[in-house]
Formats: sequence, structure tokens, C-alpha cells
Amino acid sequence: MASDAPQDVTVVGRRLRRRVLLALGLFGVLPVLVLAYAVHRYVFTDVTALRGVNLFGLQGLAFFTLLAMIGGAWIIWDIGRAVSRMGELLSQKSNVTALGARTDEVGALMKSFTSMLTTIEAQAVEINTFASRLDAAYKELEVTNARLKETSFRDDVTGLYNRRFFSLRLEEEISRFRRFNHPVSVVLLDLDGFKGVNDEFAILLVETSKAGARLYADRIRQVVATFPFSHGKNVTASFGVASLPDDEAATSEDLFRAADEALYAAKRAGKNQVAAAGPAEKVT
Repeated sequence: MASDAPQDVTVVGRRLRRRVLLALGLFGVLPVLVLAYAVHRYVFTDVTALRGVNLFGLQGLAFFTLLAMIGGAWIIWDIGRAVSRMGELLSQKSNVTALGARTDEVGALMKSFTSMLTTIEAQAVEINTFASRLDAAYKELEVTNARLKETSFRDDVTGLYNRRFFSLRLEEEISRFRRFNHPVSVVLLDLDGFKGVNDEFAILLVETSKAGARLYADRIRQVVATFPFSHGKNVTASFGVASLPDDEAATSEDLFRAADEALYAAKRAGKNQVAAAGPAEKVT
């Protein structure tokens, strides 16, 4: 049916064009020609030559011209009525099928219209399906990127966040400290007696002063020292604490370095202790 639509439209278009041309000829061109003939024959001719001329011919010509004009007007009115009727029927969705069953110009146009509408609807369904698939693929890509990002921020063995993630979060909290003057603390811990293992851990404490960070670190120290490990040996840890605004640190690296120096001060003081950054690295 879709392949016949252009031919139906062409045939209907040619029919309408012939009817319009006929209507224009009868209603417009023919009267002008008759008027021109009458003016030339009876107006510009010498008055003496008109004597004895039978005017019934002129009256008949005028009468048939009037009939032609009426016929042309009727054709134009009929075309307008058909178009108006088609518009009214198009506004009623339930009549579209009935219009397609007609054999006149309206039926041919409706067949073409229905065919084109069906094609457009099919293409719209395909576009919506493609858009849904594209949206699903985009969401899947977002999930994959989030997983990759999370994987890049975590240690493969322990599952804890790695140094890269810690550095980014520390930069964010230092920026927040500079804007709002909210305290931020860094705690570093290292297990005592494991020189061959790189076991240093870092803890970022937001909205926490140096005193609060030292108390937090000391609680962890006590838990580690009293925990009954399966190997039966005692394990201890040393801690270093640095904070803003208590300590001088222009960058995140400076704050981290201050905590690291405090950690090794706790190691030198006998291990299993908490040391805070400062002039004398206070040890508890």
C-alpha cells in the first residue's frame, strides 16, 4: 500500500488540477474573451454599420457566457466542499478508515495519508526503541565508569581506599578549612615490629580538632594492643597526629608530612604511643 501512495497522490493531483483549470477557464478566461469580442464587435465598430444587426446573437452569447460562469463557479464550490468535507472527516479519527474505502479523490487522498501516517508511526517506534537502547547503554556505561573509578581508589588486598583517594579527599577538606575555618586532622598509624612490611595507614578526620584526633588515635591503639589475634602474639601500633589550624601546613603534603614526623617520634619514644605534631611532638 505504501508503494501505491505516490501514484494515488499523482492521479488525484492531476484530477484536481484539471478541474481547477476548467473552473478558471469557465469562470474567468471565457467571460473575458467574450467581453473582448463584444467590445470589439459592437463598441468600436462604426455606429452606421450596426444598423440592421440582429442583437439576439449578442444576447445568446451573453446567456451562454453566464451559464459557463455559473458552471465554473459550481466546480470551484464543489472542490471547496470536498476539501472542507475532508477536513471535517479528518478531525474525526473514527472516520479515517471509512474515508479510505471511498473510490473518489477523497478516498485516494486518505489512502495516501493513511499509508504515510503508518510509515511515520513505524519510524517513530524505531526511533523510540533506538533511544531506549541508547539510554540503557549510557546508564550501563555510567555504572561501569563508577565501578572503574571505585576500583582505582581502592587497594586490591585490603579493600581500603588508597593513597590517591586519600590525597584527593585531604585536598578537599583543606580547601573547606580555608573557606570556613573548620578543623581537619590526619592520623597515621604503623604496626610496631613489622619493618619488612609497608603497613602504614592513614585516617582523615573532618570537623575534628587535634585533641579529638589524639583521643581517637589512642582508642584505636588500645583496641589493637588488647585484641586477641589468632597467632597468640601481642600486636601494638604507633600513631602520629597533625591538625589544622593547630599545625602550620600550607599544603596537604605539608600536613601529611607533619603527621608522619609525629609517627616516627612515637616510634623513637618507645612505640605503642600517640604523638602529636608540634615543636616537641607531644607523646602520650
